[in-house]
Amino acid sequence: MVLTFQSLNRLFTQRFSKALTIGTVCCSALLPSVVPAFAAEKVVLTYGPFARSVPIQEFETLASTGKATGELAELLKLAKEDPKEAQQFLTYDVKVDPITVDGVLNTAPGEFLLSELAKVVHTKSDRANVQALRSALVLSASKNDSLTLLELLQNYPTAELYIDGVQLKKDVKEVNSLLGSVHSYLNHLQCNCSSASAFAPTGQ
Repeated sequence: MVLTFQSLNRLFTQRFSKALTIGTVCCSALLPSVVPAFAAEKVVLTYGPFARSVPIQEFETLASTGKATGELAELLKLAKEDPKEAQQFLTYDVKVDPITVDGVLNTAPGEFLLSELAKVVHTKSDRANVQALRSALVLSASKNDSLTLLELLQNYPTAELYIDGVQLKKDVKEVNSLLGSVHSYLNHLQCNCSSASAFAPTGQ
């Protein structure tokens, strides 16, 4: 459980926010309407053949009060994780606008990033994972121009959100190099956009 909170925080906040910041320069697409037919009701944490189901409400309670309840309290106790630290991971806030999020996630590196994240966070059927992640991220940003891990969980567009602990443990070792590549690619786009704007005709 310690690995899950810390790794997801790293995946969806610190490095990802840098990519979104750079992407702002190049993203001017109109924001589509994103209204999920469902909202996640529980998170299913899997590790090989084992699975534990935690209602979203327990994450919301932890985020707002710093106190763990129910199944989540048991998992945190078993993992010897401080609920206050878990609260910080859930509520860590990345300031981004929804147009930026939508634009970045519709670039080639953004699609690749989503496909890698979808190996860890996925639907019960393990289908349409990229679309579900994109929808959750854009919807989260559209509400208050920010992203948190809690909002991602809340806005995931299926009743159950699955987190693969085995895949997360494997991918976290590679995430820095992956996001570094995305960062470099978006930086390249920024340079190209800046050069193009310098030679763009001005209005009369």
